[in-house]
Amino acid sequence: MAGTSVEALSTAAETLVANGYGTSSTVRKIEALGDALGCPVRCMVEWGQISLTTPEGDPVATLQVRPENINMSKVSATLRIIDAAVHDAEPKSRAIADDLERAAELPATPTPWFVFACAAGACGLGAIFGAHTPAAYVLIALGRVAKRPAGTVRSSLDCVA
Repeated sequence: MAGTSVEALSTAAETLVANGYGTSSTVRKIEALGDALGCPVRCMVEWGQISLTTPEGDPVATLQVRPENINMSKVSATLRIIDAAVHDAEPKSRAIADDLERAAELPATPTPWFVFACAAGACGLGAIFGAHTPAAYVLIALGRVAKRPAGTVRSSLDCVA
């Protein structure tokens, strides 16, 4: 199997699994990418490990991966690259591998933006479930911040009692 194709498949599989994409969807995307690159593989995802084998079962690559992030920017960029490669008549392994490397290196969303999005989502749910006053929305938005210290205090009191 061509080294560049295996590199592209490995990078794509690792990026998808490590950043929260679904297991069965990852398997389908990686196998489709392998077919498009002329490097058919079977992908098996287990907790902490991805195995790529030939259709006959010969090992191609084994990757150690820690699926503890969620970065949908990396996932969506990787999926766009895979979809483009699958629909391209003659995909270029080197260009795809380079694009996948760049996608894997995208930065995470800054924490303040993430917190803002969570607060906005919580307020949206508040509206759906009947919050009516501005004070209710403030409490909803700040609820997670207030809940964390309260949980810590309660845990400490449980240990003393």
